[in-house]
Amino acid sequence: MAGLLNELSQWAKTLPYWEQGALDKIVTKGSAMLTDTDYEELIQYLLEDVKVQPPIQTRPAIQFSQNDEQESDGQPLLLLEITNLQNVNALATGQTLSFGEGLTVLFGANGSGKYGYARLLGCASFSRGDREVLPDVSRPPGPAVSPSADIHVLDGEGHKTIHYQADTQCRELASIYVFDSASVQIHLTKENNLSFSPHGLSYLTALSEVTDRCRQRLKEKLRPFLGSHCFGPVFHGDSEVSKFIAVLDTKPELKALEKLANITPEEKLRLESLTVEIATLISEDIAKKVAPSKVRDQ
Repeated sequence: MAGLLNELSQWAKTLPYWEQGALDKIVTKGSAMLTDTDYEELIQYLLEDVKVQPPIQTRPAIQFSQNDEQESDGQPLLLLEITNLQNVNALATGQTLSFGEGLTVLFGANGSGKYGYARLLGCASFSRGDREVLPDVSRPPGPAVSPSADIHVLDGEGHKTIHYQADTQCRELASIYVFDSASVQIHLTKENNLSFSPHGLSYLTALSEVTDRCRQRLKEKLRPFLGSHCFGPVFHGDSEVSKFIAVLDTKPELKALEKLANITPEEKLRLESLTVEIATLISEDIAKKVAPSKVRDQ
């Protein structure tokens, strides 16, 4: 598995910076969590990569390969405790739920908060079934506080504290599976297709989706500037050039345009001849010759 991730990391280095940045954000945050600000940043990098705009800031280093190396070590993850809850249902702020090495049993009356912890873990880790971490409705009105908690785990590198914010994905807990009443309904009443994809390949699908969204957003930005051109009146007559300009669009045949832009030997001779004729007419001072005839006519 590590070999696949390493190959993916090496391949990513061949991409333009804006696509590397997109992949980095996907690995770090998850494609579903990218904000408008993230997309604006990626579009700016895209424009810089194609030399349309100059860089406006120092580009951050891509962390994709480091993230994957950490993810591919295959170390087991042990859930230790959940603490420092903030605005999660009606669970007390200073409350801590600790897990033993074997089986941990939670019991209590209805409404005591048992499912509040299960819902929190289900949202932070892997689980089927829609669920939402609800805020504490009993809180007095005041500044909005997003539900959050600190989740302590133990892996091959030692003790770690993961600060989980509601409505975000938590990659570090992706190997923890939660099966609760919400999952039961899904498994019993919905389709359960079994499939397997080597870890890391899903990033490619997400990258394709994110880059397509970037391109679509860029098209929307450019739409006001893609109206009909006004070059037609500049090219008179029924020449090859005027015909080409009449059907000019956003995807011109550049080779044909370059060919028309070059002056042929015949055209050069004609231009030289016209230049001599114009110089002759100027030297003859036609205006002066015409003036006496006008006087005589009067």
